[in-house]
Amino acid sequence: MAFDPTNLNFQKQLSSLIGFDNYGVDQLRSVEWGRKYLWAVKFLDTTATLPDPFKEFFPASDVEFPVGSLDSFSFDLAQSSYKIPQRSQIRQMSITFFDNVDGALLKWFKDWIQIDILNFGQYVSCINDEHFIFEEQGGRTTDSFNEERRVSPVRTIQVEQLKPDLEPTGLTYILKVYPEGEINFVGSSASEATTYTVNFVIVGENKPPASSKKSNTEKLSNLGVKTLGRFL
Repeated sequence: MAFDPTNLNFQKQLSSLIGFDNYGVDQLRSVEWGRKYLWAVKFLDTTATLPDPFKEFFPASDVEFPVGSLDSFSFDLAQSSYKIPQRSQIRQMSITFFDNVDGALLKWFKDWIQIDILNFGQYVSCINDEHFIFEEQGGRTTDSFNEERRVSPVRTIQVEQLKPDLEPTGLTYILKVYPEGEINFVGSSASEATTYTVNFVIVGENKPPASSKKSNTEKLSNLGVKTLGRFL
């Protein structure tokens, strides 16, 4: 086999000749590994639309959730111990996101808890409630963005894994969630961008739609949306 030192695949040819491509660390070089920044997250249609300028994208910087959960049942028999699959645990999700100077997303999440779920402290909405925003003293009312709408206690988040060319890998998760715990205002004397972290309980999962090929124009138009959270 003749070697061409100018060939970009010279390392691969050499490894193949001496057999390193069959085992060992050289196998690691042959795989295009996933990158942590190659993902996109967005909220799908809801009665509580995202405020400007976030109607077309959600500026998440980090996202974490389990793709599966399984607990084991332990028992003893004679002088040995054993485990067998038993049940699944409640799945939770965490998202860290940026917000603009007006605190638009902080208001949106506050409304989600105080209005859509707690109804101004009057009662707790059921998961599938869709009644109009209603305040006991004033009747039907609006949210922080002057929208008179129906409540949306549970909302749908789509998390999509991407290839380096920003095409979907086929791993898409469409999760129905509601927020849990505290959403804290963050103030500091530092000058970096403000971020907030929200935890969610996953109460359902939908089957992702069939994938469709995007044109180069569509890919370029979505480039900023899909990578904003990693480069802001």
